[in-house]
Amino acid sequence: MKNSFRLGLALSLSAVAALGADSVALEEVSVVGSVAKGSGKIDFMQPGTTTAITQDKISEQGASQLDNAVKYEAGFINPYGTDLDTTDWLKLRGFNATVTLDGSTPYKGGYLGAQHDIYGLESIEVVKGANSLLYGASSAGGVINLVSKRPTAKPFAEVGFKIGNKNQRGIFFDASDELFTDRVKFRLVGNYEKKHGDVDFTHNEHYYIAPSLLFLLGDETTLTLLSSYTKDNGTGVTAFYPYPNVTKVSRGVNPSSSSDFLKREQYTAGYELTHNFTDNLKFASSYKFNKEDKEQLATLYVGSFGVTLVDADVKSHTFDNRLSYEFQGENIKNLATFGFDYRKIKADGIYGFSSTTPWTIGDRVSVARPSSAPRYDVDQSQLGFYFSNQATLFDNLILNAAVRRDKLKEDSDTLGTKNNYEISKTTYQAGVMYNFDAIGLMPFFNYSQSFTPVVGSNSAVGYKPIEGRQYETGVKYLPEFIDGEFSLAYFDIEEKNALVGGMVGGLYIQSQAGKKRTKGLEISSNVNLTDDINWIAAYTHYFSAKTHDGVNGDIVTQTALIPKNTLSSFITYKFSLTADQSLKVGAGVRYVSSIPDGSASGYKSHSYTLLDAMAEYEYKKLSVGLNVNNLTDKEYFSGCDGYYCYYGEGIRATLTAKYKF
Repeated sequence: MKNSFRLGLALSLSAVAALGADSVALEEVSVVGSVAKGSGKIDFMQPGTTTAITQDKISEQGASQLDNAVKYEAGFINPYGTDLDTTDWLKLRGFNATVTLDGSTPYKGGYLGAQHDIYGLESIEVVKGANSLLYGASSAGGVINLVSKRPTAKPFAEVGFKIGNKNQRGIFFDASDELFTDRVKFRLVGNYEKKHGDVDFTHNEHYYIAPSLLFLLGDETTLTLLSSYTKDNGTGVTAFYPYPNVTKVSRGVNPSSSSDFLKREQYTAGYELTHNFTDNLKFASSYKFNKEDKEQLATLYVGSFGVTLVDADVKSHTFDNRLSYEFQGENIKNLATFGFDYRKIKADGIYGFSSTTPWTIGDRVSVARPSSAPRYDVDQSQLGFYFSNQATLFDNLILNAAVRRDKLKEDSDTLGTKNNYEISKTTYQAGVMYNFDAIGLMPFFNYSQSFTPVVGSNSAVGYKPIEGRQYETGVKYLPEFIDGEFSLAYFDIEEKNALVGGMVGGLYIQSQAGKKRTKGLEISSNVNLTDDINWIAAYTHYFSAKTHDGVNGDIVTQTALIPKNTLSSFITYKFSLTADQSLKVGAGVRYVSSIPDGSASGYKSHSYTLLDAMAEYEYKKLSVGLNVNNLTDKEYFSGCDGYYCYYGEGIRATLTAKYKF
């Protein structure tokens, strides 16, 4: 499809996805459009597949990491197991997903990358598929926006503790109230947790504190200041087991050395400003600063035994401004948004690999820290302008269209290779949905594009930005006879300049070759069967392949780590024992079909089924809950990719007690 046709399509629809805030409240930003930047919420009544995971759902399932919080959502795959990682390794619709915090995109590259405390979140918002309109450069899998907790309208506080197997223990607190006057409000969130991992001799100690302030500057203006500090000390986890002889290594055996360590500190600070000039003309501005200092020594098996050394700090600045205007006529409602954003990333330090003396996996040998490592210097900037317009005709027909123009610069020196480029990229998005409100059915179609700058190089040549596009069609259903929402979607995503891993000189190196394409079908539901029974379910079927340029034409193989089918279901039932007491119980099941390794041999890891359970007792303001993941402690591989295999997490049981006042 030519660019001129894409632009013509966008303009002819007269439409677009609104990114700006429609009105400001203390607890949320109401949005007409896909997803608001910052503290926005997702609008279900839009073409395209979106989902929002509330803080209550996160707590109900006992999630302490992002990859665990999304395990019951359609389209998500966790191919590397859930453990002590300080980096989230997720696949969404078969591709990487971009994680943003309050609408800002911090740095992500290898072992370096922002990691956010789940207890400090208000909600998790997911926009599925290629989409660079919202936050600029993003991955083809989609965008996961993490919304930080912020001051609330009503004062509240809670304090609690948790204990669990694998030597888990922790304390947490959350408080919000006025500060001297009802025009200024504060919130303070804190979390401490220490635990061991599935892999022998691994552990992590985690600290988190997040103060925030809200200023009500008149009836039409609000200013929110957000900040946080995170610290992690531990061993790190590099449980990459040798392929194809992984079955000879039991789960829990540590394939690394006794010298492994991880030290990490992260700081965030920023603001969100909203102002309503009139009921129709609104302005929003936001800024976020993120800084990560990380030092890590990691040994792992990479064809031979290797050492990875990271000692670097990364700073990112994200600044965004947008103006939205809403017009209403007799049979039309139109919202137009214009904005620009700027992102600056600066990384400085060392990051490199070296070989070491082989040892038997499981032996607790000591490995010397390398005396030197390649420089890891990155200076990247991105300036983007975007325009979106959304039209609702006769209260039933929704037309969305948008265009974005970005200018991206990079000057880097990584793995001994310099990479310099300056690229301009235009991306488009268009969608249409019709609401048959008499029966609750809403068929839709959506087209969107994305691009992702890949920082640095592969030690031989510099990377080019990855480009993606998605076609998506489906139907949403809001029945009148029951409180629930259902969605069905078919998607087709293609990624150019895709990263393909391989062994080069004893090191695992990712090069860019060919393209990846994933087609799939998703079905999901969230239903309140009664006032006390909630049931969520999700199913995804994939048709995934990667294509390389071959001597006699394209070579097509199955994409590694992407199963053909995933199915999940979780149901909860709340019993009212007395006027002051209640008991909620829940159970879930997760099924993943056999998982291809992407090699010519066609090897597949076995399918697996996992069971989860929860129970929570409440008495007035006191609650005690128990969450158990992988109830039967099933031993399984979450996948193999032709070079490594990865065990899934074993049983994890956590008892949490908290008191609200």
